[in-house]
Order: sequence, then C-alpha cells, then structure tokens
Amino acid sequence: MSRGSLCPKGAGVLDYIHSENRLQYPEYRAPGSDKWQRISWDEAINRIARLMKDDRDANFIEKNADGLTVNRWTTTGMLCSSAASNETGILDGKFTRSLGMVAIDCQARLCHGPTVSALAPTFGRGAMTNNWVDIKNANVVLIMGGNAAEAHPVGFKWVIEAQTKNDATVVVVDPRFNRSAAVADLYAPIRAGSDTAFLLGVIRYLLENDRVQHEYVRHYTNASLIIRDDYQFNDGLFSGYDAKKRQYDKSSWFYQLDEQGNALRDETLSHPRCVWNLLKAHVERYTPEMVNRLCGTSVADFKRICEILASTSVPDRTATILYALGWTHHSAGAQIIRAAAMLQLLLGNIGMAGGGVNALRGHSNIQGYTDLGLLSTNLPGYMPLPSEKQPDYQTYISQITPPSLGVNEVNYWQKYAEILRQHDEKLLGRPRHGGKSLGLRLAAEMGPSVRCDDPSRADAGRQN
Repeated sequence: MSRGSLCPKGAGVLDYIHSENRLQYPEYRAPGSDKWQRISWDEAINRIARLMKDDRDANFIEKNADGLTVNRWTTTGMLCSSAASNETGILDGKFTRSLGMVAIDCQARLCHGPTVSALAPTFGRGAMTNNWVDIKNANVVLIMGGNAAEAHPVGFKWVIEAQTKNDATVVVVDPRFNRSAAVADLYAPIRAGSDTAFLLGVIRYLLENDRVQHEYVRHYTNASLIIRDDYQFNDGLFSGYDAKKRQYDKSSWFYQLDEQGNALRDETLSHPRCVWNLLKAHVERYTPEMVNRLCGTSVADFKRICEILASTSVPDRTATILYALGWTHHSAGAQIIRAAAMLQLLLGNIGMAGGGVNALRGHSNIQGYTDLGLLSTNLPGYMPLPSEKQPDYQTYISQITPPSLGVNEVNYWQKYAEILRQHDEKLLGRPRHGGKSLGLRLAAEMGPSVRCDDPSRADAGRQN
C-alpha cells in the first residue's frame, strides 16, 4: 500500500525512538511526591498486578441485586492501543474480558464511532468498504469531511494515481480550501455541519433525473421492500418519538411481512410504501436552491457535482467517497455517513472496484481494534455485548440475530451463532458445549479469591 514510503506518523516514529527524552524504563511517583524514581520491570508488573487484584477482590460483582449472575468488574478499565497489532488486540480482549472488565475502549470511540453506527447497519460491517490501493480504480473521487492529502499523504497517492492513470475526476467539498482541494479538479465550499443536506440533495438529483443504476438497486438494496403503514416523517421527527424520554420506538419503521415472515416487496417500485418511494418523498425538500440556502454551495457548483457523481450510475464507472473526522465529529455524524451510503447504493458503487464509502482512520490499526471488539459495548465481529437480561446462549443469540426477510437473503448479522462459536473457541481454547451459557461468563466461578499469579487456576471459571 505504501510502496515503501512512510507517512508523517511513521517518519516521526524514528525521531521518537532515537530521542534523548524517550522514556526507556518504568518510573514510579509515590503519592504526594514530586519526584519520579526508576524501578525494575518486575517491580512495575508486580505492582500493577497487585493493584488490579486488590481492586477486583474488593469490587467484583458476581450477582446483581436480583441475584442474577453478571460477573462484572466495573472499577478498573483499560484503554487499548490503536497502534498495536491484531495479535496484541486479541490478547487485550482475552485479558480484559476474562477478568470481567466492562470499561474497555480504544481510539475508535473518539474518532469513528459514527462510522460503525452508520456503515454497520447499511453494509454489515462498520469499516471502509474498499482498500486504499483500490482507489486507483475509481473514475470519480469525492472527498468530504476530511483532508486526505494532508492527513493521509501516503494513501492519497492512490487518489493521484486514479487521477493521472484512470483520468478520474477528484472533487473536494469542504469549508476550507485545503491541500486536497489544491490538487482537485473541482472544489466547492460548504457550511460546516450541513453535509447531510448536501448529500440528500444529491440523492434527490439522482432520483429526479433517473440517474440510478436500477438493476443494482432492485436486486442488491431494500428499495423494493414495503414499510409499515404507521411509519411517518412529519415536522422533522419520525414516527415513534417519545418527547419525555427523548427516544424513538422504532417498531413502526419495520417492513410489512407475509405469513412466512418475509418482507413484502414490490419489484416495480410503484407501491407508495416501498422504501424507494418513501426515500423520494423524504428528499423532495432538498432542491438545489434549498441546498444553496443551507450549505452555502452555489447552485451551479452543486449541480455540476451532482452530474459528475451521476456519471457513475452505469456498470462500467465507479465513484468512491473518502471522509474522516470532519464527518464523524459532528453530533449528526452517523446521519451524514448514512446519507453517503445511500447515495453510493443508488449509484451501484458498493462492492465494486473503485467504489465504496471509505472511512479514513487516523491510527495505524484502529480498524483492527474495532473489528476485534475492543469497545465497551462490542464483542469481536461487531456482536453486541450481552446484557444481564441475556443470561444464556439461546436468549442472547435469538435477540441479536435478525430474522430472515426473504429467500436467498445475504445478511452478515445472521451469522452471529457461527461468529460466537469461533469467538468462544478462540477465547476458551475450545468450542461451546450444550449452548447453556455464554463463553464470556468464564469469570463466573473465578471470584475474587482466585490468585492472579496461580496458573493452576487458569481454567477455574470456564463454563460450558
């Protein structure tokens, strides 16, 4: 991917390693002291282990107030590195989960939480859909919510290669004329935070002008599925909103089902309640003039960008969207990214060389740590962490696995049982037997009395 070159972070590591100020040994500062004293690695590791052991003995929660086994250790947490290897991440997961820690997190919580919230429900995984090298195959590159030329200069070489060898058109939409804009074919300004309106305006343009890859949309999206009659969107709120709780009841957002539990479809896309027509109604308000008023982008620039993107609504052309924290750090970041995903699905640019919605991560392995479930609410493979209301395998797996909505449906989330089996096998060293208890309850019988330096007790808490 890098072709032998180093990004600024990689190059900076050389200075960091050889710096005279680099800390090379563990140091300890006693309470109330203003001085650090050098200690040995054995002293440091033993002290850390003792502090953790004492805290776990004092605060480990085996059962909640209702007597239900929960096995939680809430008073010690771990912030996992996002610049370490997958192998280190696997050890982080085994170490923390086996002790019952729930306060586990990594840099993804700060940088790309909205990416997972948007891309995972759309595509099954909360990661960039393509890889850096694949960008060279794009015919159009849209950069919004990021400045790849400056923040990801090594990866950006593939944008330049698409430009020079594939005659790709590079478009930058950003509040600033940045370094990416300096090498773009078209730059358009936008008001910070108005990206959703801009993208929904593009979607309206595609639908109004029939610049959609229809065969792709019909066969590979939910456009033909019919939504329940009680779903509505009025005055800026969807149906099911509870003003007191400030939460949505999303039951009305689901599909209409037949007797077999399959979602009703209209392959002609003429039914007024199918996703296609509800989307058309939703984006109708985002005219070029409305986009101009909300985003500040001129009508001429906006229409030109729409046409450039629309040129990829054919099977032999693709566009890729590159974004970073300029989208994720908005309070509505998930909505922005979700809009970009819908846009790419309409154009048929997902699962295609040179296509995709590509989240640009800031750390060397933040994506790997997200995949490995090093987040307070996730397990590996984006499985949700079991709650105390899911005390056994069958309850957990039945509640997190979505039902099949049609014949020959491909759904990543329906593979949860297999993902959990592999998870248990890797975590426990053996597969689950009987399916009576979650593998993550291996701390249940361990209790606060187990010595953390006694290898003979390593299997004490394993349950089938």
